[in-house]
Amino acid sequence: MRSSRKIRRSATSLGVYDKAEVKFDAEYETPPQHHNPMELFATAASGTATSLTIYEPAVMCMASRMAWRRNSGSTPDKVRVINAYVGGAFGSKGSMTPRTAIIASLARKLRRPVKLVATRDQGFNIATYAPKRAIASTWRQQ
Repeated sequence: MRSSRKIRRSATSLGVYDKAEVKFDAEYETPPQHHNPMELFATAASGTATSLTIYEPAVMCMASRMAWRRNSGSTPDKVRVINAYVGGAFGSKGSMTPRTAIIASLARKLRRPVKLVATRDQGFNIATYAPKRAIASTWRQQ
């Protein structure tokens, strides 16, 4: 339990908190939450100096395509993003990720296909996740 808490400015400035008959003081924590689907995280790409094809299990292919075009300066007709149906990814396969950009850049520079398949353990760090959180509340009866 913490004895001093920051209160929202509006409640403090109005004196509402100070005048309250009941005040509660406690802290709650949630553990990190990882969104690891059964399918491993994987990205493949093949490219030339002028065109690129990205194979990514992302549900937002057009967003991935636009992100790559924006970051690389490619024209719309030179970038393709292909994906198979993705279901049950718990929000972790939404759009282009840093690993997608790295694999696509390598394929384009090497002018050869490049593929990355993360291990199950790497899935905990390669995708987005919700970090551990601490939530504090105050409640006291006067």
